[in-house]
Amino acid sequence: MMWFVLISGLVLVIYTIVILQFRGGIGKNLVPKTQLQLPNISIVVALKNEAENVKNLVASLKSIDYPKENLEIIMVNDHSTDDTLTHLKNSTNISVYSNAENGKKRALELGIKKAKGDWIAVTDADCELSGSWLKSMTSFITEETKMVLGPVFIADGSGFLTDLQTIEFLALQGATSGSAGNSSPISANGANMLFKKKAFEQVNPYEDNYHLNTGDDQFLMMAIHNEFSNGIVYAQHTDAMVHTKPVRSWNKYIQQRVRWASKGAAYSDWSIKLKGVIILTTSLVVVSSFLYGLFLTNYYLAFGFVFAKMLVDSALILPMKRFSGTRYNPLSLMVSAIFYPFMVVFAVVVGGLKISKVN
Repeated sequence: MMWFVLISGLVLVIYTIVILQFRGGIGKNLVPKTQLQLPNISIVVALKNEAENVKNLVASLKSIDYPKENLEIIMVNDHSTDDTLTHLKNSTNISVYSNAENGKKRALELGIKKAKGDWIAVTDADCELSGSWLKSMTSFITEETKMVLGPVFIADGSGFLTDLQTIEFLALQGATSGSAGNSSPISANGANMLFKKKAFEQVNPYEDNYHLNTGDDQFLMMAIHNEFSNGIVYAQHTDAMVHTKPVRSWNKYIQQRVRWASKGAAYSDWSIKLKGVIILTTSLVVVSSFLYGLFLTNYYLAFGFVFAKMLVDSALILPMKRFSGTRYNPLSLMVSAIFYPFMVVFAVVVGGLKISKVN
Protein backbone atom coordinates (compact mmCIF):
# COMPACT_ATOMS: atom_id res chain seq x y z
CA MET A 1 0.00 0.00 0.00
CA MET A 2 2.93 2.35 0.64
CA TRP A 3 3.94 2.27 -3.03
CA PHE A 4 0.36 2.97 -4.03
CA VAL A 5 0.23 6.01 -1.74
CA LEU A 6 3.64 7.31 -2.91
CA ILE A 7 2.80 7.03 -6.62
CA SER A 8 -0.65 8.51 -6.08
CA GLY A 9 0.88 11.35 -4.09
CA LEU A 10 3.33 12.09 -6.91
CA VAL A 11 0.48 12.24 -9.42
CA LEU A 12 -1.38 14.66 -7.16
CA VAL A 13 1.73 16.85 -6.85
CA ILE A 14 2.01 17.07 -10.66
CA TYR A 15 -1.69 17.86 -10.88
CA THR A 16 -1.29 20.58 -8.23
CA ILE A 17 1.52 22.20 -10.23
CA VAL A 18 -0.68 22.32 -13.34
CA ILE A 19 -3.63 23.81 -11.44
CA LEU A 20 -1.43 26.43 -9.74
CA GLN A 21 -0.05 27.42 -13.13
CA PHE A 22 -3.62 28.01 -14.29
CA ARG A 23 -4.33 29.95 -11.09
CA GLY A 24 -1.34 32.20 -11.74
CA GLY A 25 -2.68 33.13 -15.17
CA ILE A 26 -6.19 34.12 -14.07
CA GLY A 27 -6.78 37.79 -14.73
CA LYS A 28 -3.61 38.36 -16.77
CA ASN A 29 -5.73 39.46 -19.74
CA LEU A 30 -7.67 41.89 -17.56
CA VAL A 31 -6.78 45.00 -19.58
CA PRO A 32 -10.05 46.07 -21.21
CA LYS A 33 -10.08 49.39 -23.00
CA THR A 34 -12.72 51.35 -24.86
CA GLN A 35 -12.37 50.93 -28.61
CA LEU A 36 -12.18 54.28 -30.39
CA GLN A 37 -13.73 52.64 -33.43
CA LEU A 38 -15.91 49.60 -32.84
CA PRO A 39 -15.26 46.78 -35.32
CA ASN A 40 -17.88 45.41 -37.66
CA ILE A 41 -19.26 42.22 -36.10
CA SER A 42 -21.41 39.42 -37.43
CA ILE A 43 -23.11 37.28 -34.80
CA VAL A 44 -23.43 33.73 -36.10
CA VAL A 45 -25.60 31.15 -34.35
CA ALA A 46 -26.14 27.58 -35.50
CA LEU A 47 -29.45 26.15 -34.31
CA LYS A 48 -30.98 22.69 -34.30
CA ASN A 49 -34.35 22.03 -32.67
CA GLU A 50 -34.24 25.19 -30.56
CA ALA A 51 -37.89 26.24 -30.90
CA GLU A 52 -38.24 26.79 -27.15
CA ASN A 53 -35.20 29.09 -27.02
CA VAL A 54 -35.11 30.92 -30.34
CA LYS A 55 -37.57 33.71 -29.47
CA ASN A 56 -35.65 34.69 -26.34
CA LEU A 57 -32.37 34.41 -28.23
CA VAL A 58 -33.47 36.75 -31.03
CA ALA A 59 -34.88 39.25 -28.53
CA SER A 60 -31.65 39.12 -26.52
CA LEU A 61 -29.46 39.63 -29.57
CA LYS A 62 -31.53 42.56 -30.79
CA SER A 63 -31.26 44.27 -27.41
CA ILE A 64 -27.44 44.29 -27.49
CA ASP A 65 -26.00 47.78 -27.10
CA TYR A 66 -23.94 48.01 -30.28
CA PRO A 67 -24.16 50.36 -33.30
CA LYS A 68 -26.60 48.81 -35.77
CA GLU A 69 -24.43 49.86 -38.72
CA ASN A 70 -21.59 47.76 -37.28
CA LEU A 71 -23.65 44.66 -36.47
CA GLU A 72 -25.46 41.89 -38.31
CA ILE A 73 -27.19 38.78 -36.96
CA ILE A 74 -26.99 35.50 -38.87
CA MET A 75 -28.94 32.38 -37.93
CA VAL A 76 -28.21 29.03 -39.57
CA ASN A 77 -30.82 26.31 -39.23
CA ASP A 78 -29.14 22.91 -39.03
CA HIS A 79 -31.89 20.49 -40.13
CA SER A 80 -34.32 21.27 -37.30
CA THR A 81 -37.36 19.01 -37.11
CA ASP A 82 -39.35 21.34 -34.84
CA ASP A 83 -40.58 24.93 -35.40
CA THR A 84 -37.14 26.56 -35.18
CA LEU A 85 -37.08 27.62 -38.84
CA THR A 86 -40.63 28.99 -38.67
CA HIS A 87 -39.71 31.22 -35.71
CA LEU A 88 -36.59 32.41 -37.51
CA LYS A 89 -38.46 33.32 -40.67
CA ASN A 90 -40.92 35.36 -38.59
CA SER A 91 -38.06 37.39 -37.09
CA THR A 92 -37.08 40.68 -38.67
CA ASN A 93 -33.64 42.22 -39.22
CA ILE A 94 -31.79 38.90 -39.12
CA SER A 95 -30.38 36.82 -41.94
CA VAL A 96 -31.54 33.20 -41.99
CA TYR A 97 -29.85 30.36 -43.85
CA SER A 98 -30.39 26.61 -43.94
CA ASN A 99 -27.46 24.22 -43.69
CA ALA A 100 -27.42 22.04 -46.82
CA GLU A 101 -24.81 19.74 -45.31
CA ASN A 102 -24.82 18.13 -41.86
CA GLY A 103 -23.48 19.21 -38.50
CA LYS A 104 -22.81 22.33 -36.49
CA LYS A 105 -19.37 22.86 -38.00
CA ARG A 106 -20.79 23.03 -41.52
CA ALA A 107 -23.56 25.32 -40.28
CA LEU A 108 -21.04 27.68 -38.68
CA GLU A 109 -18.91 27.67 -41.83
CA LEU A 110 -21.95 28.66 -43.88
CA GLY A 111 -22.80 31.52 -41.54
CA ILE A 112 -19.20 32.75 -41.43
CA LYS A 113 -18.96 32.59 -45.23
CA LYS A 114 -22.08 34.75 -45.53
CA ALA A 115 -20.92 37.18 -42.81
CA LYS A 116 -19.97 40.72 -43.77
CA GLY A 117 -18.27 41.59 -40.48
CA ASP A 118 -14.52 41.59 -39.91
CA TRP A 119 -15.14 39.80 -36.59
CA ILE A 120 -17.41 36.85 -35.85
CA ALA A 121 -19.19 36.44 -32.51
CA VAL A 122 -20.75 33.08 -31.69
CA THR A 123 -23.08 31.92 -28.96
CA ASP A 124 -25.68 29.19 -28.36
CA ALA A 125 -29.46 29.34 -28.49
CA ASP A 126 -29.98 28.66 -24.77
CA CYS A 127 -27.71 31.47 -23.53
CA GLU A 128 -28.43 34.68 -21.63
CA LEU A 129 -26.47 37.71 -22.86
CA SER A 130 -25.99 41.12 -21.33
CA GLY A 131 -26.61 44.27 -23.35
CA SER A 132 -22.93 45.18 -23.02
CA TRP A 133 -21.71 41.76 -24.12
CA LEU A 134 -20.15 42.73 -27.45
CA LYS A 135 -18.66 46.03 -26.27
CA SER A 136 -17.04 44.21 -23.38
CA MET A 137 -15.66 41.46 -25.63
CA THR A 138 -14.25 43.94 -28.15
CA SER A 139 -12.54 45.92 -25.38
CA PHE A 140 -10.00 43.07 -25.12
CA ILE A 141 -8.94 43.34 -28.76
CA THR A 142 -5.37 44.47 -29.41
CA GLU A 143 -3.28 44.49 -32.59
CA GLU A 144 -2.21 40.88 -31.93
CA THR A 145 -5.64 39.54 -30.99
CA LYS A 146 -7.26 37.00 -33.28
CA MET A 147 -9.67 35.44 -30.78
CA VAL A 148 -11.37 36.51 -27.55
CA LEU A 149 -12.61 33.73 -25.27
CA GLY A 150 -15.62 34.80 -23.26
CA PRO A 151 -16.63 33.54 -19.80
CA VAL A 152 -19.47 31.01 -19.67
CA PHE A 153 -21.25 30.00 -16.49
CA ILE A 154 -24.30 27.97 -15.57
CA ALA A 155 -27.52 29.94 -14.99
CA ASP A 156 -28.91 29.81 -11.47
CA GLY A 157 -30.86 26.70 -10.61
CA SER A 158 -31.40 24.17 -7.86
CA GLY A 159 -30.54 20.54 -7.21
CA PHE A 160 -27.33 18.56 -7.19
CA LEU A 161 -27.17 18.08 -10.96
CA THR A 162 -27.25 21.84 -11.49
CA ASP A 163 -24.71 22.40 -8.71
CA LEU A 164 -22.46 19.76 -10.23
CA GLN A 165 -22.47 21.56 -13.58
CA THR A 166 -22.03 24.93 -11.86
CA ILE A 167 -18.91 23.76 -10.02
CA GLU A 168 -17.61 22.02 -13.13
CA PHE A 169 -17.96 25.20 -15.22
CA LEU A 170 -16.28 27.31 -12.52
CA ALA A 171 -13.22 25.05 -12.58
CA LEU A 172 -13.23 24.90 -16.37
CA GLN A 173 -13.47 28.68 -16.70
CA GLY A 174 -10.63 29.04 -14.20
CA ALA A 175 -8.49 26.78 -16.39
CA THR A 176 -9.61 28.65 -19.53
CA SER A 177 -8.82 32.06 -18.07
CA GLY A 178 -5.54 30.95 -16.50
CA SER A 179 -4.20 29.08 -19.52
CA ALA A 180 -5.10 31.95 -21.87
CA GLY A 181 -3.45 34.36 -19.45
CA ASN A 182 -0.31 32.23 -19.71
CA SER A 183 -0.52 32.36 -23.54
CA SER A 184 -1.17 28.61 -23.63
CA PRO A 185 -4.97 28.22 -23.91
CA ILE A 186 -6.36 24.74 -23.34
CA SER A 187 -10.11 25.20 -23.77
CA ALA A 188 -12.83 27.30 -25.36
CA ASN A 189 -16.61 27.41 -25.23
CA GLY A 190 -18.68 28.05 -28.34
CA ALA A 191 -21.32 29.75 -26.21
CA ASN A 192 -19.11 32.82 -26.03
CA MET A 193 -16.33 33.51 -28.53
CA LEU A 194 -15.23 36.37 -30.75
CA PHE A 195 -12.71 35.81 -33.54
CA LYS A 196 -11.41 37.46 -36.69
CA LYS A 197 -13.04 36.18 -39.86
CA LYS A 198 -9.77 36.22 -41.80
CA ALA A 199 -8.10 34.13 -39.08
CA PHE A 200 -10.87 31.53 -39.33
CA GLU A 201 -10.50 31.35 -43.10
CA GLN A 202 -6.72 31.09 -42.83
CA VAL A 203 -6.59 28.19 -40.35
CA ASN A 204 -9.46 26.07 -41.77
CA PRO A 205 -10.10 24.53 -38.33
CA TYR A 206 -12.50 21.70 -39.18
CA GLU A 207 -10.66 20.14 -42.11
CA ASP A 208 -9.67 16.99 -40.22
CA ASN A 209 -12.56 16.65 -37.76
CA TYR A 210 -15.86 16.95 -39.61
CA HIS A 211 -16.60 13.36 -38.57
CA LEU A 212 -16.78 14.44 -34.91
CA ASN A 213 -20.13 15.95 -33.91
CA THR A 214 -18.43 18.05 -31.23
CA GLY A 215 -15.44 20.32 -30.74
CA ASP A 216 -16.23 23.21 -33.08
CA ASP A 217 -15.00 25.63 -30.42
CA GLN A 218 -11.98 23.62 -29.26
CA PHE A 219 -10.60 22.84 -32.72
CA LEU A 220 -10.97 26.47 -33.77
CA MET A 221 -9.14 27.68 -30.66
CA MET A 222 -6.29 25.20 -31.18
CA ALA A 223 -5.95 26.07 -34.87
CA ILE A 224 -5.76 29.80 -34.17
CA HIS A 225 -3.30 29.29 -31.31
CA ASN A 226 -1.13 27.12 -33.52
CA GLU A 227 -0.97 29.86 -36.16
CA PHE A 228 -0.98 32.92 -33.85
CA SER A 229 0.76 31.99 -30.59
CA ASN A 230 -0.09 35.28 -28.85
CA GLY A 231 -3.41 35.83 -30.56
CA ILE A 232 -5.86 34.52 -27.94
CA VAL A 233 -7.07 36.35 -24.82
CA TYR A 234 -9.75 35.74 -22.19
CA ALA A 235 -12.32 38.48 -21.51
CA GLN A 236 -12.51 38.38 -17.74
CA HIS A 237 -15.10 41.08 -17.28
CA THR A 238 -18.59 40.74 -15.83
CA ASP A 239 -20.24 42.36 -18.87
CA ALA A 240 -18.67 39.73 -21.13
CA MET A 241 -20.24 36.84 -19.20
CA VAL A 242 -22.74 34.50 -20.82
CA HIS A 243 -24.97 32.16 -18.82
CA THR A 244 -26.10 28.87 -20.27
CA LYS A 245 -28.88 26.58 -19.12
CA PRO A 246 -27.86 23.45 -17.21
CA VAL A 247 -28.66 20.02 -18.59
CA ARG A 248 -31.81 18.86 -16.78
CA SER A 249 -31.49 15.07 -16.89
CA TRP A 250 -28.73 12.68 -15.86
CA ASN A 251 -28.97 10.85 -19.16
CA LYS A 252 -28.34 14.02 -21.19
CA TYR A 253 -25.58 15.08 -18.81
CA ILE A 254 -23.73 11.78 -19.24
CA GLN A 255 -24.21 11.81 -23.02
CA GLN A 256 -22.86 15.37 -23.18
CA ARG A 257 -19.76 14.56 -21.11
CA VAL A 258 -19.03 11.45 -23.19
CA ARG A 259 -19.37 13.54 -26.34
CA TRP A 260 -16.97 16.15 -24.97
CA ALA A 261 -14.44 13.48 -23.96
CA SER A 262 -14.57 11.80 -27.37
CA LYS A 263 -12.92 14.72 -29.15
CA GLY A 264 -9.73 14.54 -27.07
CA ALA A 265 -8.17 11.77 -29.18
CA ALA A 266 -8.27 14.07 -32.23
CA TYR A 267 -6.33 16.90 -30.58
CA SER A 268 -3.01 17.72 -32.25
CA ASP A 269 -1.68 19.99 -29.48
CA TRP A 270 0.62 17.84 -27.33
CA SER A 271 0.48 20.33 -24.43
CA ILE A 272 -3.31 20.04 -24.18
CA LYS A 273 -3.12 16.27 -24.54
CA LEU A 274 -0.54 16.07 -21.75
CA LYS A 275 -2.68 18.14 -19.41
CA GLY A 276 -5.64 15.94 -20.28
CA VAL A 277 -3.63 12.84 -19.37
CA ILE A 278 -2.64 14.43 -16.05
CA ILE A 279 -6.27 15.25 -15.25
CA LEU A 280 -7.38 11.73 -16.22
CA THR A 281 -4.59 10.11 -14.20
CA THR A 282 -5.46 12.20 -11.16
CA SER A 283 -9.09 11.15 -11.47
CA LEU A 284 -7.97 7.53 -11.66
CA VAL A 285 -5.95 8.05 -8.48
CA VAL A 286 -8.98 9.45 -6.65
CA VAL A 287 -11.25 6.67 -7.90
CA SER A 288 -8.83 3.85 -7.09
CA SER A 289 -7.86 5.24 -3.66
CA PHE A 290 -11.52 5.74 -2.77
CA LEU A 291 -12.49 2.17 -3.73
CA TYR A 292 -9.31 0.63 -2.30
CA GLY A 293 -9.74 2.56 0.94
CA LEU A 294 -13.33 1.43 1.32
CA PHE A 295 -12.27 -2.16 0.62
CA LEU A 296 -9.64 -1.96 3.38
CA THR A 297 -11.98 0.08 5.60
CA ASN A 298 -9.17 2.66 5.61
CA TYR A 299 -11.16 5.89 5.47
CA TYR A 300 -8.06 8.08 5.53
CA LEU A 301 -7.06 6.52 2.22
CA ALA A 302 -10.61 6.53 0.86
CA PHE A 303 -11.23 10.23 1.49
CA GLY A 304 -7.70 11.61 1.75
CA PHE A 305 -7.08 12.03 -1.98
CA VAL A 306 -10.67 13.16 -2.54
CA PHE A 307 -10.22 15.97 -0.02
CA ALA A 308 -6.74 16.86 -1.30
CA LYS A 309 -7.96 17.19 -4.91
CA MET A 310 -10.93 19.25 -3.75
CA LEU A 311 -8.56 21.71 -2.05
CA VAL A 312 -6.41 21.95 -5.17
CA ASP A 313 -9.43 22.49 -7.43
CA SER A 314 -10.61 25.27 -5.11
CA ALA A 315 -7.69 27.34 -6.41
CA LEU A 316 -9.68 27.66 -9.64
CA ILE A 317 -13.24 27.39 -8.36
CA LEU A 318 -13.15 30.11 -5.68
CA PRO A 319 -11.73 33.01 -7.75
CA MET A 320 -14.17 32.28 -10.57
CA LYS A 321 -17.01 32.01 -8.04
CA ARG A 322 -16.16 35.50 -6.79
CA PHE A 323 -15.84 36.83 -10.32
CA SER A 324 -19.12 35.37 -11.58
CA GLY A 325 -21.22 35.69 -8.42
CA THR A 326 -22.27 32.08 -8.94
CA ARG A 327 -23.86 30.17 -6.07
CA TYR A 328 -23.99 26.52 -5.15
CA ASN A 329 -24.68 24.39 -2.09
CA PRO A 330 -21.35 23.79 -0.22
CA LEU A 331 -22.45 20.20 0.37
CA SER A 332 -22.61 19.73 -3.39
CA LEU A 333 -18.93 20.65 -3.61
CA MET A 334 -17.99 17.80 -1.30
CA VAL A 335 -20.26 15.29 -3.03
CA SER A 336 -19.05 16.35 -6.47
CA ALA A 337 -15.43 15.88 -5.33
CA ILE A 338 -16.23 12.16 -5.00
CA PHE A 339 -18.58 11.86 -7.97
CA TYR A 340 -16.76 13.84 -10.65
CA PRO A 341 -13.54 11.76 -10.89
CA PHE A 342 -15.74 8.72 -11.57
CA MET A 343 -17.51 10.74 -14.29
CA VAL A 344 -14.22 11.77 -15.90
CA VAL A 345 -12.94 8.19 -16.07
CA PHE A 346 -16.27 6.88 -17.38
CA ALA A 347 -16.58 9.61 -20.05
CA VAL A 348 -13.03 9.11 -21.33
CA VAL A 349 -13.37 5.33 -21.53
CA VAL A 350 -16.79 5.40 -23.26
CA GLY A 351 -15.78 8.34 -25.48
CA GLY A 352 -12.63 6.48 -26.52
CA LEU A 353 -14.62 3.38 -27.40
CA LYS A 354 -16.97 5.44 -29.57
CA ILE A 355 -14.09 6.99 -31.47
CA SER A 356 -12.46 3.59 -32.04
CA LYS A 357 -15.71 2.31 -33.55
CA VAL A 358 -15.91 5.30 -35.89
CA ASN A 359 -12.32 4.79 -37.01
